[in-house]
Amino acid sequence: MIPEFWFRWLYIVILVFMLFGSSMVIMPEVARDLFSLLFYSSPGEFQARYPVGANGYILFAHCVLGATMVGWDATMLLTL
Repeated sequence: MIPEFWFRWLYIVILVFMLFGSSMVIMPEVARDLFSLLFYSSPGEFQARYPVGANGYILFAHCVLGATMVGWDATMLLTL
């Protein structure tokens, strides 16, 4: 039997990932800046490195990834 602690821990982690995915959908510019900081050590590097059309696509990709994360997390909550 699995202790109740692990179910609670997993529930909290899923909720955190749902919040992160929702923030990627609602605020894609913030997600872009966070990933830019992670990969290039500068928050505005994506805008400077890529053309305007590519920046729009990057924002769209972050929205799609965030929506996918929220969907998978909702599925995991339903099976938990």
